[in-house]
Amino acid sequence: MKSIRLLLIACTVGLAHSQPSAQQPTQTPASTTTSPPLQAPARPQPAEVRRALEQVIDLEVRAAGLEGLRDRTVRSTLARVMLHPAMVDRVGALAAEAPPQDLKAWSDLGFQAMTATLKKGGRLLSNADALEVARLEQRMMEAMTDYECAQSFKHQRTDAQGKGRSSLRIANTLESPVFERHLALIERATALAESGQDESRALTRAEMAAALDEYRRGLAIAYLQSPATFQFLKEGRTLEQASDREVCGFGRALMGVVLAGDRAAAENRVRFQLSGAAD
Repeated sequence: MKSIRLLLIACTVGLAHSQPSAQQPTQTPASTTTSPPLQAPARPQPAEVRRALEQVIDLEVRAAGLEGLRDRTVRSTLARVMLHPAMVDRVGALAAEAPPQDLKAWSDLGFQAMTATLKKGGRLLSNADALEVARLEQRMMEAMTDYECAQSFKHQRTDAQGKGRSSLRIANTLESPVFERHLALIERATALAESGQDESRALTRAEMAAALDEYRRGLAIAYLQSPATFQFLKEGRTLEQASDREVCGFGRALMGVVLAGDRAAAENRVRFQLSGAAD
């Protein structure tokens, strides 16, 4: 969390001159005062943060067009995740740095806090659960527009600037068993992030070497099959400089490389990727 610097502003009061003598002018010293330091924005109380997040949950669920049992399931899941004391505290800290002016701003803070929590919790999931998350992400990417897909790959809101659907609305296209499993994995990753419990299994040296070799070979094959997918990288452009179509195509290609082949190999490649070794 970046600290907020307090600026000290010194105000100088005008010089007060005494009457000069005939022989030697005299001058009173300048009188200076210093204004009090600017105060950091007050951190909102947990109750205020909680009320705002409750409104955000209601807004997101209604915007996703959920109905019936699915509506109730999502609301209860998001309440357990977003209204957890640790999450409320995290959003409160973000709000102290950038005081939200409206519900959209609160929603953005919730997204930031949730993204950081899921990133941490995703690394703590069991290798089998991490593979399942990756496969669900791949499935959702296939259902996204180029814009939504590119935003997702860059870990940004898929509905930013009103250009795409929210991730919840996209997930709502999944059939019920898959959708419910998606929610369960989100809740599990969040719980692990909050508790610090680690259910993952570190790869052996041999498994790491095999995963790296498979990853490199997979990328080489993907490049040979579709050189255009990697063209923006050859040109030295970043993800931010590439078009949505280019970023999405690249993201889908990488997911295909990671998840190819049998379950055990794919599971190891996902763990290899989560370890940061593939960055």
